[in-house]
Amino acid sequence: MGKRKRKKGKDGEEESRQNTDSDNDSISSTSTAANKYEPFRVLNYTRSYPENGGNFEYIVFFESTDPGKPIGDRDMMGMSTSLKRYNKGVKQLVRINKYKIGVIFERASFANAALTNTKYLDSYKMKATIPAGATEVTGVISHVPINLSNQEIYDTISSTKHIVQIRRFMRRNKVDNDFQITPTLTVSITFSCPVLPESIDLNSWRFDVKPYIPPVKQCLRCLRYGHIGKFCKNSERCSVCGGNHNFKTCTIDTKDATCLHCQGRHIAISKECPVKYKN
Repeated sequence: MGKRKRKKGKDGEEESRQNTDSDNDSISSTSTAANKYEPFRVLNYTRSYPENGGNFEYIVFFESTDPGKPIGDRDMMGMSTSLKRYNKGVKQLVRINKYKIGVIFERASFANAALTNTKYLDSYKMKATIPAGATEVTGVISHVPINLSNQEIYDTISSTKHIVQIRRFMRRNKVDNDFQITPTLTVSITFSCPVLPESIDLNSWRFDVKPYIPPVKQCLRCLRYGHIGKFCKNSERCSVCGGNHNFKTCTIDTKDATCLHCQGRHIAISKECPVKYKN
């Protein structure tokens, strides 16, 4: 298995799943019920490109910090000129959406420098970030005892890779007429590197790390796939009956729901829908 490098405090990043098993009495929970399962992210961690990462492109996202003036409403040619004047190594600009553009730099050092170029960012009311997919990778581990908080998992893990975030997956269960959130045995770990380690150690137990497959993106407003409600301008649809109203005002019981996508006997945002996994 090779020698493991111990990570403590602020030196690591990870995302993980936790087990409902509570056999591990050697690690006691010190977190309160309110924050025990809150995602744990390393303080003061900032994404950056490694100098020897071997990327062909080094992209940085720029967004407006002025809510009244989205980046898509600005002068495109003027923005290009100002970016190249204040930042070295700008190759291309790409429109992501109305609120965000991508700037491709020639070198990692130029991209990293743009993140802290306060002279430009403050003057033009912008913020700059590196997308997570460019510098991070997330994996999952299973059968993690649920008595462990996310921070306790982080404090106990040993890994050859730098860990930045730990997050336990939670399950939403319907109880009577209400919903309860309960922890699962699965934890996600985010590493600040492009390749997942084969395994991590948790209090001397070896856990194999598997790739994290993100859920299908579905809009909770129009119920279509590929985007989220924040940017949706389509008409609202009910997830229970498919009508043009909010599901909260629907008079049909969820047990009698009809899926808008497949006409199955489930709500339109259900994991049971076969159409969801074709997108």
